[in-house]
Amino acid sequence: MNNLSTLANQVQGLAEAFRVMAYELDRQGLLDRQRLQARLRIHADENPAMATLPAAAQVLNSLADTLLTDFLTARGQSPEQIAAAMTPDRTGAVTG
Repeated sequence: MNNLSTLANQVQGLAEAFRVMAYELDRQGLLDRQRLQARLRIHADENPAMATLPAAAQVLNSLADTLLTDFLTARGQSPEQIAAAMTPDRTGAVTG
């Protein structure tokens, strides 16, 4: 395995660990995954440091997408409803 592949696997492993941790904290009522995914997006879009780290911003947005999908799936949303929630404003706001 080359260095780039190793690095990609390490990043994926960290992303999965983050996802599991967010799920557990949400399940225990200690974290709101919907709010967390919105904050990740805001950080990726508005933090000036992210302008020089486009890959990091992409990872944050990908994590946010995963958290939003998990959040909506846990609440019984259909794949169509989940796709509709992935709006261009990327807030993932859930109404109703």
